[in-house]
Amino acid sequence: MQRIRSLTICILFTVLFAALLSACAGGRDNAEGSAAPTQSQSQSQSPPAAASGAEADPQEAKPKTVVDDAGHQVVVPAHPQRIVAPYLEDPLAVLGLKPVAQVLYGNVEQNYLKDELAGAEIIDTTGGGLPLEKLVELSPDLIVLGKGMAGDGAYEQYAKIAPTFVVDNLTKSWRETLLTMAGLLGREQAAADRLEAYDRQVEQAKGQLREAVGDGTAAVIVLSEKEFYTMGHIQGGRMLFDELGVKPHSLTPDKDEWNTLSMEKLPELDADYLFVIKTERYQASALESNSLWKGLPAVKQGHVLEVESGIWQYSGLICNERVLADIVGAIVG
Repeated sequence: MQRIRSLTICILFTVLFAALLSACAGGRDNAEGSAAPTQSQSQSQSPPAAASGAEADPQEAKPKTVVDDAGHQVVVPAHPQRIVAPYLEDPLAVLGLKPVAQVLYGNVEQNYLKDELAGAEIIDTTGGGLPLEKLVELSPDLIVLGKGMAGDGAYEQYAKIAPTFVVDNLTKSWRETLLTMAGLLGREQAAADRLEAYDRQVEQAKGQLREAVGDGTAAVIVLSEKEFYTMGHIQGGRMLFDELGVKPHSLTPDKDEWNTLSMEKLPELDADYLFVIKTERYQASALESNSLWKGLPAVKQGHVLEVESGIWQYSGLICNERVLADIVGAIVG
């Protein structure tokens, strides 16, 4: 009897000891399961994309310090919502962002962006630079400037209002400017996708124009009362001559500039196609009764197209798409 009692106590003690071990192990597991994730675990969890449509990149979830094209260190907000980017609205729109304001100089407005910039305030910079009072009123959280607007102490004034990033769009192409802004704003994939689609359009148009024009020439001109101007390899001219490969007429300047020519030179403008940039006062229709004008080959053949200054005197991906449509429509039909 004593042996049975001793055996029972031994078995009971063994069961209780096993249960104790199981409870301790379970408690340790629960504590580890409820603990905060380690630093590496936290970093591996991507934050949700911002409501503005920013690309979901965990590295963009906090402000970052960058160096702009003028050498300034700039602290850029994680997802800026109120951007002012004078004359850089086109790349912003490509990246799916809308600035709080659109600038214009005189009466040359970027009408081609009217849908993308609907609701943005208009700032007239005819007087020179961005009016500081208006900038303060707009309360931007980021200003992006072309290098030409950042000199003579302007940068320091703007930087007091909001972080200000300078893009050297004087030496960079519109494509390089777009990629710089995409990197700044964390929109690299959006830029890559749009550029890929754009390049396909250009290649298709080049083939069509090569077949339609051959060795024919074209000129881009602006008219006035006593003289006319031929556009060189800038803005719409760069698109026509350099990207699409249409041969420029001999009166076209070789560089990124304009030629100023008297009306006496008009008979020499024997290009096969003429693109006339409309201005408020002077258009191709003003020369309809001029015998020199009526004698031009492009006029006789109906190869004259009046185009908008608010498109052909700008550059950028969206702008170039509009210019491309003008050129293909005029030549290919």
